[in-house]
Amino acid sequence: MPGLVPLSFDWDGTEVMVVTPVGSPCGRNLRETGRARLGIGEFRDVVMVDASAREVSTDDVPEEQWQHYIERCDWDPRTERPDYAVYFLRPERIQAWREANEIPGRTVMRDGAWLT
Repeated sequence: MPGLVPLSFDWDGTEVMVVTPVGSPCGRNLRETGRARLGIGEFRDVVMVDASAREVSTDDVPEEQWQHYIERCDWDPRTERPDYAVYFLRPERIQAWREANEIPGRTVMRDGAWLT
C-alpha cells in the first residue's frame, strides 16, 4: 500500500536520488509501480512532486553522485545492512504553495516541463 515515509534525498537539478532498503514497503512500491509522490517542505510551505521512478543498484551509481548524496544527507548507505536500493525520481508534475491564495497557481511543472 502506498504511503508517505521520510527519506533523505539529493536533487541534482534533473532527478531526485533516494535510498531505501530493498525489502521495505517503500522500495517495493517504487519498484512495482515506477511512480512516486514526494512531499517536501514544512506544513505551511509545501512542494508536491509526482515523479517516475527507476531503481538502480548501489554499485551502478557514479562515485561523484554518491559523494553529493553523502554530503547532503550525512550518511553512506553502502556501508550498512540490510541491502539498499537507489531510486532516481524524475519529476513530471511539481506543485508549490504556502497559503490558500497560492492554490490556483500552484502547478509549476507539468509533463516534465517547467511552466512560465
